[in-house]
Amino acid sequence: MKSNILYTILYIFISLIVISCQEDDDYSRKDYNPKGGFTQEDFTIESVQYLKSSTEDVKVVLEFNRLEGKTATFNIEINNIEPAHNANAFRLTTTSESISTNIDTITVGQIDWSQLDCDSSLYVTLNLVSENTEFGTNTESITLTIYKDAAPSLDLGNDIIDATFPFGVTTGTLNKTFTFTVFDKPLEEDIILPLGYSSSGYTRGVHFDIDTAIIVPAGNTSAEINLTAYADQFSMGEQVTIYLEGDEDYIPTGKKINIGSNWWKGFTIGLDADFIYLDKDATYDALMDASFEGEMQKITLNIPVLDEPANQNIIIPIHLNEVHLQEGTHFELADHNAYIPIGETEFEFVIYIYNDVFSSGESNNLWLEFWHSDIDPEKPLLLDSDYWWTTINVGKN
Repeated sequence: MKSNILYTILYIFISLIVISCQEDDDYSRKDYNPKGGFTQEDFTIESVQYLKSSTEDVKVVLEFNRLEGKTATFNIEINNIEPAHNANAFRLTTTSESISTNIDTITVGQIDWSQLDCDSSLYVTLNLVSENTEFGTNTESITLTIYKDAAPSLDLGNDIIDATFPFGVTTGTLNKTFTFTVFDKPLEEDIILPLGYSSSGYTRGVHFDIDTAIIVPAGNTSAEINLTAYADQFSMGEQVTIYLEGDEDYIPTGKKINIGSNWWKGFTIGLDADFIYLDKDATYDALMDASFEGEMQKITLNIPVLDEPANQNIIIPIHLNEVHLQEGTHFELADHNAYIPIGETEFEFVIYIYNDVFSSGESNNLWLEFWHSDIDPEKPLLLDSDYWWTTINVGKN
């Protein structure tokens, strides 16, 4: 009897184990859809050729997981495209796709560069849509930035070139050829660009001649400008600056260039001369020491008379206006000429002040003058018509 009971218990136990095993055999894993999408949110496609007119395929990379023999199927749609006036530059060529590998590169569209102007952009947002494929966070859309480079800009420098005759030359013709960088990057087409000019009343063909168009072949940035000036049309020291000027209205039809902020270049032509002056707004102190015990004290002043170094050795008489002070009574000059050596801008003014005519703290004005009548009209030297005198304060500290 006990034996039957034991057999019964054992049977029940084994049966439970078998049933349990059968339940395990019936279990199956949940079936998931493929999941993935674009591998990046946005990227830029740029044409460094500002005249590019060909078409170009647009490729994107997609990555999917949970394939395991399955295929990720989806549609590709344009979610947004702007600006609208550039929309013809992009065409969606793939609207549906099936991918059975984890990573794949597909062509989604095509750019027609001829539909995009220089320095223009187009922004295209693509979306993935599917019923049996899931998309990860930030992988269901991508924004393409399509950009064509700007056309070259005219850059004349906005500076002035010295094209005067050599110092002292008063006859003949000056011919100069200048080579300048005139565009900020190489051209992709040959350009002949007309330029305007201004010359302050001086006449082209009489006082000067100059190229008024720049010629730049494709692949280059520089141009030559030829300038001619006629010396016999200018008097000594007469100069004028003529300007070449770019303008939007001068751009030839169909050519792709810009007029930049540096749209002019100047050339100074004419005859050179040294321009001297005395600064009427200045006062120079020639004051002897209060403790000086000698008969007269020597004082040396450096007085500027040119803004640029002298091109020649200059000697010009010094005239005195002795309204308050008289030479021989209050002072003596070492020399009544001003000497300005070549390369210098000032002269040494040497004055001897008499000790016994000034009390401590007493002084008065003496005026120095250059006279136009002392200038040789045949020499390249001009005296300022307004600044031809200055003040010396003579006395004792």
